[in-house]
Amino acid sequence: MTMTRHRRACALGLTLAAVVAVTAMAEAPTAPDAIRHMEGKAYALSDGHLMYRESHWLYDDGGNPSRLVLYRCLDGKPFARKRLHDDGHPQAPDFELHDARRGYREGVRSSNGQRIVFVRDSRSATERSASFSSTPMPVIDAGFDAYIRAHWNQLGQHGSDTVPFLIPSRLGTLKFSVKRLADTVVNGRPARDYRLGLDSWIGFALPHIEVAYDASTKELLRFVGLANIRSDSGDNVRARIVFDPSQDTTVSRADLLAAEQAPLDGQCHIP
Repeated sequence: MTMTRHRRACALGLTLAAVVAVTAMAEAPTAPDAIRHMEGKAYALSDGHLMYRESHWLYDDGGNPSRLVLYRCLDGKPFARKRLHDDGHPQAPDFELHDARRGYREGVRSSNGQRIVFVRDSRSATERSASFSSTPMPVIDAGFDAYIRAHWNQLGQHGSDTVPFLIPSRLGTLKFSVKRLADTVVNGRPARDYRLGLDSWIGFALPHIEVAYDASTKELLRFVGLANIRSDSGDNVRARIVFDPSQDTTVSRADLLAAEQAPLDGQCHIP
């Protein structure tokens, strides 16, 4: 694989990972003051060592399901933060990801009735942005989970489904296929397994991800593939990210505020 093709593959992997690396926006608590906290652990596919952790807070923001994610080094210090906000389109939320190690940013914002996708490759780079159409409604970031739930009974009945997915690095969408695989068991829980990949004749040669959801609660249990965190070399890491919903807790607004204001001073070395 050439370097150019490799970089493109990593960019696609970053996008894929961003879709499903968190559980659904739809799972945010319905009570205004209820804040759900969950943890994910990211293990390297190469040798199984723990690379980093993800801390998630799901909450209500003026009637809109929202989420805050901190990506933490093994010493607990955050190095990246993601915010997501659903203002009526569960599969297409506004979001922003900021990795402070290099100053990387990407996301989607709403402005004057338009949806704007943006990306900044490093703190010294200039932000690139473009408006995009919401017809048909694309899948954006963790909105993939909302898409899975909305199509829970239909997915897999007729082979693969095709969805437009927004790719910040391309400032536009590409078509991806969603295929239901054989059912499995994750941590003793019956689960549905899905594969997401580029919907084209070269899709088989590009990175794909596999995700497993609890067959009863529809909660994300496992993610395998290129993650949305980059290694020291600048490539996206290959990870197995696991969640255990039985360990989720309810926390206070003070905990959420502390997470929102936590300095991104982690300096992880992720080979």
